[in-house]
Amino acid sequence: MAIRKAEDTAADLVMATDPDADRVGIAVRNSKGKFIILNGNQAASLLIHYLLFKWSENGKLRGQEYIVKDHCNY
Repeated sequence: MAIRKAEDTAADLVMATDPDADRVGIAVRNSKGKFIILNGNQAASLLIHYLLFKWSENGKLRGQEYIVKDHCNY
């Protein structure tokens, strides 16, 4: 339903949460203009890219930062 609304309004991004907001769904337009739903790794990669870009832009990277990904198989 949210993707249909985004298509009707020419939105570029769809974000939705479950009722208690402990999960999020994200959809973005691909190069052909169709919405694709991001998985958790894709969403995290975009968030990390944004954070690194902004930290760099603001002179906050010191060369000792690191990113850790937990690889759990539940």
